Amino acid sequence: MSEDGGVDSFGGDEANTAEVISDPPVGPKVWSITQVNRAVKEMLESSIDALWIGGEVGQWTRSRPGHCYFTLKDEQAELRAVMFARDASLLPTDPEQGMRVRCFGDLTL
Repeated sequence: MSEDGGVDSFGGDEANTAEVISDPPVGPKVWSITQVNRAVKEMLESSIDALWIGGEVGQWTRSRPGHCYFTLKDEQAELRAVMFARDASLLPTDPEQGMRVRCFGDLTL
């Protein structure tokens, strides 16, 4: 162990703390969660226009301001969705769980 307490945990040799901090890692780029989310969001939104999606209503919740949060699902997958208050106010009634619906909208992450 060196005077500054730097020990290489992998080999047990003394580590020069200044060198460890200043040397960039070697190997593949490590992405942050934010970078991954931004990249996927950009790819998704730039490659798929608004579309119709058909499925079964799962959970349905209407917030106090009137926004509706729900899931659309089929036999193999589920999407979380939101309908903003302006559009939700046009619904004659809230859909029931299990009801088959068609929705038009944009995909985002």
